[in-house]
Amino acid sequence: METKREQILSRGQNMLRAFVESNMLTQKAVAKHIGVSLGTVRAWLDGKARPRAEQRLLLHVMTEGEVGEMSWLTDEELYQIHNATQIKKTTRAGNWANQEREIGARNAKTNS
Repeated sequence: METKREQILSRGQNMLRAFVESNMLTQKAVAKHIGVSLGTVRAWLDGKARPRAEQRLLLHVMTEGEVGEMSWLTDEELYQIHNATQIKKTTRAGNWANQEREIGARNAKTNS
């Protein structure tokens, strides 16, 4: 029995579709410019697959930024990236606080 693949929901597929339509391109022309098959472009637009990193870059360049590289990320992936940046900020702030405490402790010893 064949299992049905879950659809990948990302902004990239809608952005690419809008770009193709507004510029009166064919999916075949997009495939040729990116160096993939027509089936691959259809899979991207249908949410059955997403472009690999280098293909995302090519799409970004081809569309002059209208289809951003990060537009292919899911909401969950964007949330994970957001959390990772918050951890870095928190860690950095924590390190600064620790450094300030250490400097304060050194100054207190020096002044005693």
